[in-house]
Amino acid sequence: MKIRSFTIFALAMVFAIGAWAAEDFQKTYNEGMALYKKRKYKEAAPVLAEAVKLATKTGEKYQSMYYQSVSLQRSRKYPEALKISSELMKLEGLSPKQKDSAFSQNLHNIYYTKQYKEVVDIADKILADDKASNYQKIMSCYLGYLSCIRMKKYDQAIEFGKKLADYDKNPKSTWNARSMIYPAQASRYNRKYQQALDYLPEDEIKKMNPYRQYDAYIEKSYSNSALKKYDEAAAEAKKAITATDNKGQIAVGTVILIEALNTGKKYEEAMAYEEQIPKIKSQYWRARGLMRLGQNLQKQGKLDEARKKYEEVLKLKTDKRIKRECQKGIQAIEKAEKAKK
Repeated sequence: MKIRSFTIFALAMVFAIGAWAAEDFQKTYNEGMALYKKRKYKEAAPVLAEAVKLATKTGEKYQSMYYQSVSLQRSRKYPEALKISSELMKLEGLSPKQKDSAFSQNLHNIYYTKQYKEVVDIADKILADDKASNYQKIMSCYLGYLSCIRMKKYDQAIEFGKKLADYDKNPKSTWNARSMIYPAQASRYNRKYQQALDYLPEDEIKKMNPYRQYDAYIEKSYSNSALKKYDEAAAEAKKAITATDNKGQIAVGTVILIEALNTGKKYEEAMAYEEQIPKIKSQYWRARGLMRLGQNLQKQGKLDEARKKYEEVLKLKTDKRIKRECQKGIQAIEKAEKAKK
C-alpha cells in the first residue's frame, strides 16, 4: 500500500510540476507577445528568450524562437536574429508551414547580415531541389534577386525575377507581377532603360494586381525620365497614381510625377500638386516633394516661396542629401538676392 501511495503521490507531483511549468511558459510567452504586438521589439526579445527556456513542447519552442528572432530582426540586431533563426531551422517535428516560415526568417536574416553570396548559393540549391516547397522557392527567388542587386549582378538578378512566374502562375498575384517588374528594375539599375521598358508592355500591366500595376508604372516613369522622355514619364506616373487606392503609393507617385514634370519644364503643371505634399506621412517623401517644389519655384524666380519650401525640409527628419540640396538652394537664393542689391 505504501509503495502504491508513494507512486500515486509521485505521479501527482509530476503532473503538478508540469502544470506549473506550462503556466510559467504561457505567462512569459504572453508577456513577450504583448510587447511584440506593441512593437516594443527590444523589450520583447529577452522575454521571449526566457519563454524558450520554459518551453517543453516543440510548438512552444517554435513560436517563442520565431518571434524572438523577428523581434531581434526588427531591432536591427541581425547577427543575433540569425543565430536564433539558425537554431529554429534545426528544431525537429515542425509542420510544413512552420518549416517554410523558419526558412524565410533565416534567409532574411542571412540577407540582413549582408551575406549576399550565401543567400544566392542557398537560393540556387532550393530552386534545384524537387522536394523544396513552392513557398521556399518563391522566397529564394525574391531574396536571391535582392542579393544580386546588392552585388550589382543585374543579369543574374533578372533571372531570379523571371523565375517567380514559375512558382506563382496567377497573373493577379503580387509575386507573378514581380516576375516582370524585377527584370525591368534590374535593367534600369544597369542603365538599360529601353530594355526595362520592354519588360513592361501595357497589356501585361493591365493583367496585374492593382498594387503591382502601380509599381510597373513607376518603373516605366523612371526609365522614361532616364531616356529624357519626360512627357511619357509624367504620363506613366499619372497612371500609377490612378491604379491604386493606397495612400502611401499615391503620395510617392505624386512626388515622382512632380519630378517628371519639373524635368520636362512644366513648372506650373507640377505646382498643381503642391497641396498633396504636406499630407504625405513619410518624412523622406514629403521632404523630397518639398525640395522639388522649392527647385521648381526657384527656377521660376519665386525666391521667397522657394526658400519657404527649403526651410520646411530642414525641419524634417530626412535624408541628409536632401537637406544638403535644400541648403544649397537657400545659399543660391541669398546670393541672388545680394546680387540684386
